[in-house]
This record gives sequence, C-alpha cells and structure tokens, in this order.
Amino acid sequence: MYYFIPFLESMNQSWQVDIVPWYQTTHRLEFDDVLHQIRIFKREG
Repeated sequence: MYYFIPFLESMNQSWQVDIVPWYQTTHRLEFDDVLHQIRIFKREG
C-alpha cells in the first residue's frame, strides 16, 4: 500500500492560490444616487 504524504515548504508556497472571497473584498459598496436624482428632476419638472 502506498501513502501520499504532501511536502509543504513554508518558504515556497507555489501551491497556494491568492483568491479573496467575494465577502472579504476591500471595496465598499456605495449607493448610486442617479435614480434619486432622476426622481427629484421629474418631481420638479
């Protein structure tokens, strides 16, 4: 029987992928105020 024992170097982690999950993004969600501005212009005009 053969056993697979992975060798993981701490200095060379080429097997590790730097993927950031969607819920940990550094970008902040901001509200787009365009629809609110359109409502104001329609109400005034």
